[in-house]
Amino acid sequence: LARNIAVKVNQFDRTIFWRNFREYAAGAVLFVVFGFQLFDAEHRTTALAGLAPVGFVLIYMWNQHRRVRPLDPTADPRTYHSELLKRYDDQIKLLRTVKYWYVLPIYAYLLVVLARVPSSLPGRIIPFVIVTAFGAFVIWLNEGYGVRKLKDDKAKAESLFEEQAGEGFGESK
Repeated sequence: LARNIAVKVNQFDRTIFWRNFREYAAGAVLFVVFGFQLFDAEHRTTALAGLAPVGFVLIYMWNQHRRVRPLDPTADPRTYHSELLKRYDDQIKLLRTVKYWYVLPIYAYLLVVLARVPSSLPGRIIPFVIVTAFGAFVIWLNEGYGVRKLKDDKAKAESLFEEQAGEGFGESK
C-alpha cells in the first residue's frame, strides 16, 4: 500500500513539475523578448511593463512549489496518503486563486499594451474583447475545469486508501 501511494504521489509531483516547467519556459522566452525590447526606446515602457507581471507570476509559482517536501522513504501508508491529499489540496487552493496571481497581472499588462497602440476607440474594442475573453477562459480552465478535475482525482485517492486498507493492506504492509 505504501509503495502504491508513493507512486501516486510521485506521479502527481511529476505532473506538477512538467506543468511548472512549461510555465517557466514560457516565462524565460518572454524575458528574452522583453529584454531585447528594452534596447528599443519605442518599446522600452511596454517591455518594462511586461517584465513585471511575468516576473511576478514566476516568482509566485516558485514560492508556492518550493515548500513541497520530498517523501520520506520510511513513512507509513497513512503518511503517504496524507501527503498525497495535501498536495491535491495545495493545487486546488492555487488554482482557485489563479485570477489574482496569474490572470490579473498579465491582463493588466495587455491593457497597457492596448492603451499604447495608436488606434481609435472602435479599433480597440475587438482586441479588448479578445483579451478579456482569453482571461476569462484561463480563469474558467483553472478555477472551473482544473479544480473540478483535481477534486475528482482527490476523491479517487481518498477512496484508494480506504479500499486497499479495507482489503487487508493495513499500515503494517
